[in-house]
Amino acid sequence: MPGQREQLCREIAGVWQAQDALVCLSVRSGFDLLCHSADWEPGGEIIMSGLTIPDMPRIVEAGGFKPVGVDIDLRTMQPDIEQIRQAITPRTRAIVVAHLLGGICDLGPILKIAREHGLLVIEDCAQAFVGSAYQGDERADVSMFSFGPIKTNTSLAGAVFRVRKPDLLQAMQHQHQQWGCQSSLKFAKRIAKYAFVKVISTRPLCGGFYRFMKLFGKNHDGVARSMARGFAGPGFFEKIRCQPSVPLLKLLRYKLEDFDPAETARRRELGQRFQQLVGNDVYVLGAAMTRQTWWVLPILVQDPGTLVPQLWDAGFDASNSCSLHSVVENSDSVAATILEHIVFLPLHARMPVRELERLAQCVLDASPKKPALPQSFLEPDASENARSGRALPQRDLAKSSP
Repeated sequence: MPGQREQLCREIAGVWQAQDALVCLSVRSGFDLLCHSADWEPGGEIIMSGLTIPDMPRIVEAGGFKPVGVDIDLRTMQPDIEQIRQAITPRTRAIVVAHLLGGICDLGPILKIAREHGLLVIEDCAQAFVGSAYQGDERADVSMFSFGPIKTNTSLAGAVFRVRKPDLLQAMQHQHQQWGCQSSLKFAKRIAKYAFVKVISTRPLCGGFYRFMKLFGKNHDGVARSMARGFAGPGFFEKIRCQPSVPLLKLLRYKLEDFDPAETARRRELGQRFQQLVGNDVYVLGAAMTRQTWWVLPILVQDPGTLVPQLWDAGFDASNSCSLHSVVENSDSVAATILEHIVFLPLHARMPVRELERLAQCVLDASPKKPALPQSFLEPDASENARSGRALPQRDLAKSSP
């Protein structure tokens, strides 16, 4: 049904009011298209945010290029500007900036550096969808949005790329048309799998699932997260190199047309409320991010492996399994430290305030120790602080009683 598929893609682009839109099976699919369509010589280098999903540098390498990770600011989650400057070489071809954890980076300084060196700027907005309020920075060359399983406006798969370079867009479209199509049956199986993951992650079933897995010596968190992986198993590139199926496109069109920004506003209120409840007793990661929407609610603790089972037993689908990966070679980097100490707490727009308060109380009752963060993250000198803002935020809101 190529005619129907093309019509649905046009309708999705119409919802976005963007003539430069390309609809793909996933961000991985579109990024693979980009790496094989851009006019880059083999051996080129691609600068990337220090935290991203592992498949992104994998795709860069498969295209014949080298990913170069730059560390991020612990407070704002933005790539370190000075490290970007230092990473640029004559072989650099592009800068990929990931908007992490629901916030949006300030692309201004990065765009300025990129224009000075003639580099492409690609923004990964997979975690930063807020509807029409942000459809990508118009100054960026490419903006990538995901609608995968755990995203703000999920259709269980699908991605929309805005490609503002006409020649690059044409090349990506041409290559995309050479790919086969995802079958409707595969998409139906995907729906069934994620429906089951959703069920075992809700209260009160998540507590029962935790205890059931414990009986068999299984890691409940690992089992749930492995089931939620989008392209698990062998044949990764064969799986992502497909055009989206018609049922997926219909669902994606519906989700875009039906998106309610009030849910994002509600989630933001809940995230801010949680900060007030825990005060300075808990590190809330990304608390100072620009336009934070609390797509996820991450905290940093010394021992995630102790806190997560306690929260599951209390009926909260917490996790220290992270889909992110450090691209930074330094093992003492901010990116590596985050991955070692992060815990994701459940947060969604329909979460009752009383349940949020119970979650905060459970975290506080567990008395999780703050991680022993390197001193350079906490007390940089004045010039370093002005340059990178690396100090953790000091909340001026007193802890309230849940």
